[in-house]
Amino acid sequence: MNFLESLLHLDLPRPFVEACASGYTAIFEAKETKMEKAIKTACKIAGVKDEGDLSDGNHTFNSLYHQRCILFAALVNLFPSISWKTKKHEDGEPCHDGKNFLVCIETPKGPYSYHYPLKDWDMFKCKEIDKAKPFDGHTDKDVERLLSLLPDQLPKSVVADIWNRKDSSVSKSNYQKPAPLVESVKYVKGHKNSKGEDAPWTIVSHETGKILSSHKTENEAKKHLQQMEYYKHRD
Repeated sequence: MNFLESLLHLDLPRPFVEACASGYTAIFEAKETKMEKAIKTACKIAGVKDEGDLSDGNHTFNSLYHQRCILFAALVNLFPSISWKTKKHEDGEPCHDGKNFLVCIETPKGPYSYHYPLKDWDMFKCKEIDKAKPFDGHTDKDVERLLSLLPDQLPKSVVADIWNRKDSSVSKSNYQKPAPLVESVKYVKGHKNSKGEDAPWTIVSHETGKILSSHKTENEAKKHLQQMEYYKHRD
């Protein structure tokens, strides 16, 4: 229902309704005109023809939108089982006259979505649905929903899908396993150092089981182990 129809629905006199609608349209168009003028002025001052080339001194709008697209695609492609894309809004109408599409991630905190140009369609590797799911009203202020995409907050099936995907670049084989512990701190009751002093906190080799050093306190042992690790990996 548009503005005119909503006024007619109140059973007000039609001349009055048309006058109101005309005034509303004029105000709306005036705002649009002022905005367009502001953009044109900014482009003229910056010496650019396309508003997307306007810059904050470090990045242009085009660059920032492209970066956002790449980053969101990375998330969607990591979580395809909870993502979807469509070329139609929930009312069945094409997104922005068929120029764009909608892509969404169903995060544990709620859905979050963006519109992108059709040229970027293939960048998002998730399922296509006929039309968008009902909109919950999320805005840019809800972007922090994306921070809930953590293993301890996601359904186990989603996490399992990531690790078990054979055709995915995200697989266990692509991650280096933590290096096995070579030495560790171990408490040995009654152990003494070479001076005959009580030194129950030891550093033990996992390969040989031998005690490499002895210390009076746990903190001393841990500090010495850190020093050993530092010099071991030092170039």
